[in-house]
Amino acid sequence: MKRGSTDIDWVIAIILFIIFLLSIFVFLKPGIVQPHKPESLLDIVENKLRNETSSEGTGIYWPLYETPLYIENKDIIGIKCIRIPFMYGWNKNEFDIYKITGDTGTPPDPNNLPDPNKERPLPFYIDGENIVIKTALTNPKDIFIIESSKNDLFSGKGGDLSFAVDCAPEVIDQIETAGPEEIIHFQHSYGVTDPINGISLDAIQRMRSDYLDPTKYNNELKPKYGFPLLKEFSVYMKGQDYPNIQPFEPVQPEVDANVFVREWTDFILEPNGIRKPINVNIRVW
Repeated sequence: MKRGSTDIDWVIAIILFIIFLLSIFVFLKPGIVQPHKPESLLDIVENKLRNETSSEGTGIYWPLYETPLYIENKDIIGIKCIRIPFMYGWNKNEFDIYKITGDTGTPPDPNNLPDPNKERPLPFYIDGENIVIKTALTNPKDIFIIESSKNDLFSGKGGDLSFAVDCAPEVIDQIETAGPEEIIHFQHSYGVTDPINGISLDAIQRMRSDYLDPTKYNNELKPKYGFPLLKEFSVYMKGQDYPNIQPFEPVQPEVDANVFVREWTDFILEPNGIRKPINVNIRVW
């Protein structure tokens, strides 16, 4: 073999080796931290916050379901326990019932006041495939709203009615058979269930309680979010009805940090289905 051809082979081998090393630096970039675009970081935080809240504390939204119940009174006077067919199969802690309409006379019956803001859940108990509600009925028709959710943060407040204590000696059924005749005491119908979604105050508090500690924030929450360990974020919320919500801010930015902000308007969804506006502000750096 000629010496010249051997030298050429060496030159080619060295060139190929250099190309191989350069390709490593170009594609793998050892020792170089990949930059994260601010928009991508903001997207990560917003998308995770918009998840339904769970015991992992990664989302702050929750769903409620509103089901109207209409009852047309025929002959019931005063506060009574009435039994209504109930087809939903919920546990007593998974829903509350509110009476939207009521007596609006002058003066109104204090035992039958309307509750449009859903502040007073009605007492009830589940009786097989029926539900027993203690309420006064207005002529000719009343509107009730059932608020329900299977989210673990929802806890119904009305399901503590007792027959022995609250309803004895009788519960009034919709139809009573008296000899050959049927007496209709009231008629009922359910409306279409309407799903609603919003931010849960309890979810915000759970997020603060579980991850406000910087160690848990870095070691637990950031991996769940898929958020870069060397980057930071915080969440602020404020509304006219909620001026004092504490921020989620495990760490504060350095004085010279470039902080990027995204803000949107949404609603706090309370357990009774009332929605109130709030501003959500997220920051990354």
